[in-house]
Amino acid sequence: MLSPLSAPRLRTAEELQAAAREVVGESTGEVFCYWNYTSVEEPLPAAVHRSGLHLRERAGEVRTVLPRTVLLTPEIADFVDWHRACGFQVGTSAGLPPGAMLLTDAGALVTTAFEEGCDYAWIRDGRVLEAFRALARMLWGRADAVADAGDESLGATDRKVLLMLTQGATDRVIARELDLSDRTVRRIVASLLERLGARSRFEAGMLAAARGWV
Repeated sequence: MLSPLSAPRLRTAEELQAAAREVVGESTGEVFCYWNYTSVEEPLPAAVHRSGLHLRERAGEVRTVLPRTVLLTPEIADFVDWHRACGFQVGTSAGLPPGAMLLTDAGALVTTAFEEGCDYAWIRDGRVLEAFRALARMLWGRADAVADAGDESLGATDRKVLLMLTQGATDRVIARELDLSDRTVRRIVASLLERLGARSRFEAGMLAAARGWV
C-alpha cells in the first residue's frame, strides 16, 4: 500500500500496540480506523483494543469501518460490540481498500502489505496525513451504520419476518403465514434490511441470526 522508505516500520505486535497508544494518546481530534481482513489474528484490532483507556475518553470522536461480512464472525462481532459500548461509531462497507489503517491527527499506522500480519508503517508527514484524512472521510461517507444488537424496538412481527427470511421464505409466503398484506411485508423487509445494513434478504437473515435477533 505504501512505500516505507521514510517511515518507521512496525514489525511486531508489541511495536504496533505501543505506536497505537502513542498516536491515540497524542491526538486531540477524531480517531479513524478501517480494517479489511476476516481474521481476528490480524494485530491492529488488538492494538486498538489495548488503547481503550485513551479511546474511551474520546467517545463520539472514534470511527471504525469494517467489511460487512465480518459481522458474521463471533469474535469480530464481540469487537464491534465493545466499540459500541464505548460510544464509538461503527460502520460496515463492501468496498474497503486492502489492508488496514489507524489514523489520528498525531499520525497514521498503515499496512505495507496486502497479507494479514504485523507489517505496518508509522506515518507522520503532514501531506500524507491529509491525503489519508480525505480517504477516511470517503470511506466513512460510504459506510453503512451497524444496527444495534438486541434492539428492544424490534417487535414480534419483525422477528417472525426475520426468522422466515433466514429460512428463505418469499414475501408472498411470509404474508400468507403471518396474515399480512404483500405491501406490508415489503415495507417490513425494506426497513429490516436498512436497519441491519444488509444488501440482500439472505444477508439480512444471516446478520440477524449472528446478532441474536432471531
